[in-house]
Amino acid sequence: MADFYIQVKNNMAKTSRIIDGDLEIIRFAGEEWISVNLYWQQFKNKIEYTTTEKLAFVIDTDINSFNVDTSISIADKFITSEQDLQWIINGIDTACSQVFLYPDISTRLKVSSAVKNDQLGVDEKTVKPAVEEVDAGNSNVLQNYYRKATRNFKRGNQ
Repeated sequence: MADFYIQVKNNMAKTSRIIDGDLEIIRFAGEEWISVNLYWQQFKNKIEYTTTEKLAFVIDTDINSFNVDTSISIADKFITSEQDLQWIINGIDTACSQVFLYPDISTRLKVSSAVKNDQLGVDEKTVKPAVEEVDAGNSNVLQNYYRKATRNFKRGNQ
């Protein structure tokens, strides 16, 4: 049994193994991102998948038709704790994508989609210009750093 995080953006897929709540990138011929065409065959070859193996997936995709290969057996539960899975899900920018869990435990985890300012009742005029200038990429890196530090602290790995 193993847990995987698959990110699909613009017809390219990036795969990571989830180990102790951390993402360990899996490279295909040295590349992090590979085409979604024939993805599952390359994935099964890379991890040396056998039909007796059961896998669990967190899939972040911008392609509605991207699903787990039907020949892959889905585990009954994740190896990773629900708290660690929630941290991983919280780190996903769902503005243009959807998150799917296999096995589906979304009833126990908060999997949210992007919320527009008008849904929150935020007046665009009240948003400070400094907030608009924040580089989203850098803020995600900083946020992920603090999530990892908090996780390590809770585990006693100060």
